[in-house]
Amino acid sequence: MGPIRIGLKKGKSYEDAHGVTHSNAVIVPGVINHNLALRTISAQWFIYANESAVYSKAPLAVAFSQDFNAQKIPNHTDKDGNVLSYGKASYSEAISMFDFADNGIFIQDPEARDYLMRTSFIGNKPLTEDWEITK
Repeated sequence: MGPIRIGLKKGKSYEDAHGVTHSNAVIVPGVINHNLALRTISAQWFIYANESAVYSKAPLAVAFSQDFNAQKIPNHTDKDGNVLSYGKASYSEAISMFDFADNGIFIQDPEARDYLMRTSFIGNKPLTEDWEITK
């Protein structure tokens, strides 16, 4: 299985800062900083017009960033246990969910797909509205 790729759902499109609409846009991790000494990982994800643009390293925009450190932030729930806002996985949890490599981020745990989609936002929109993991 290759590195994670996030693509648009059928019938959805992405409009860039210049007003151009892209129906084949993809999101891939662009910059991954893994500091073993501090036990932190930071990943910036970029939006590309299509798969070919990924290889020419021509992103349209930064989609979102994810940061993991030694401390876990739990989910914020109401009195009935319903999740109001999702927390953040710890460094150890991130290492067990994902394989952070030079050529991308690979899913190691089936729950990682769900975690990635429910905790990521582009602007104020949840990633799950328009995007889905394709690889």
